[in-house]
Formats: sequence, C-alpha cells, structure tokens
Amino acid sequence: MLRLMDQRKSEPGEGISLGKKTLHDVPCPVCKGNISGVMVEEDSILKAQRVPVIIPAKCKKGHAVILFVDRAFTVRDVEAAGTAEQEQEKKGAADKAKSWMESF
Repeated sequence: MLRLMDQRKSEPGEGISLGKKTLHDVPCPVCKGNISGVMVEEDSILKAQRVPVIIPAKCKKGHAVILFVDRAFTVRDVEAAGTAEQEQEKKGAADKAKSWMESF
C-alpha cells in the first residue's frame, strides 16, 4: 500500500497549514519585464481580513513592486513601489525619526 506524505506545515494550536502557492507571472509596470516565481503562504491570503492582500515583490531587473492578490490567488493589480521607501532604507534610525517628526 502506498501512503502519500502531507508536506504541509502545522504549528501547535494552529491546525494544518495549507502550504505555499506560486503566483502567475505578471508584467512589471516600470520596465514591462516579467515578475515571476512569487510564492505566498496560502494561509496569508485565505485568512486575510482585507482583500486584496498586498504582496511586495521584485521584477527580474530589480524594480520593487506591489502585487494586489485576491482570495483566488489572482494578481488583480501591480504598482511600482514608491521610491521614498527605498530612500528611507539608506538612512539611519536617527535620520528616519527626524524626518518623521518633521512631518508634523
């Protein structure tokens, strides 16, 4: 008799995790190249309180994008991520706090 192994992960108290899904390829809004191989946890989509779920990703040329994914794991929209966030990553914690305080 052949037994199939369930490769889904589970944590104590959580039940069985559904695993991961790979999203379909979508075009990058910046360079029109492919965004492929984006994997998401099924639980993060199916158990989300708000839909579409926002998934950060990068195209093959390195452009940061935001994918909007519905419960059927369909990418409903793709937007280029703001350059402001990338600029913030270059700053130290003190600089980030200072710029945040200046916004008031």
